[in-house]
Amino acid sequence: MMEIVEVKWDDAWIDTDDYLKKDSEKLKPIRRTTVGFLIADREDAIVMCTDIYEKDSKHINAPMVIPKGMVVNYWIWEQQKD
Repeated sequence: MMEIVEVKWDDAWIDTDDYLKKDSEKLKPIRRTTVGFLIADREDAIVMCTDIYEKDSKHINAPMVIPKGMVVNYWIWEQQKD
């Protein structure tokens, strides 16, 4: 059984509107919370995915790599056994 992780992280973003320089200096990253199956907790990144194939646990779907420098905090959820 793979662990479930919740990651709170700051994401980069872009906008095509025009801003005054003084207003753009106040812009901040977007805070996100993402939940998924933990694939790897490495020194440089957390790797997770949305789906695991039950018939073949060697394959996953929709991998996501969040650089550790963007991570605010993360939790591994305790799972109940069937």
